Amino acid sequence: MNKAVAVVILILFTNAAFGQSQTLLRFEDSNFGFELSYPPTYEVTDLPCAVAQWAASHGYQSLLYVRQGHSQNAGSIHLTLDRRQFSVDNLMQLHSRADEQPTIVKVGGNVFYYYGRGGGGVSYPDEYFYNLDGNILGISFDGSYPLHDNSPTAQTKAMERRVLESFRRIEGTKRN
Repeated sequence: MNKAVAVVILILFTNAAFGQSQTLLRFEDSNFGFELSYPPTYEVTDLPCAVAQWAASHGYQSLLYVRQGHSQNAGSIHLTLDRRQFSVDNLMQLHSRADEQPTIVKVGGNVFYYYGRGGGGVSYPDEYFYNLDGNILGISFDGSYPLHDNSPTAQTKAMERRVLESFRRIEGTKRN
């Protein structure tokens, strides 16, 4: 009888622990007038050299780079600002992997434009784009990826949703 009670208590405790949501860390950019939150398991870190060079050569401004761990397969979230005019045509020209239109994703009253998984065994990040006062705000979720798959895990997809749900506009110095 004591074993049965202990098993029930363990199950209830385990379910309660998984049901609790992690407190997210908040990133606020008062200059451009937005904020969002990200999981506490991610740390603000310097851009890897290759990412920094790519962003600079393409005219992107890095606003936030957070990473979950230090391994090569660690997940990351990268926010960039592209000052080119926001339009679906520009998104297709700059970010489409096969000349396809982005998928419109509505989350928490905001409209994001999504490009996801790659093809041919290539792992591409999930990328969401937002019309930030006529500029292109990019939110990129890269990894981690399951073995022999080029799509983020279900856990990563759920985290992406939580981060996007936390996005909101605030009063900023550069808002139109």
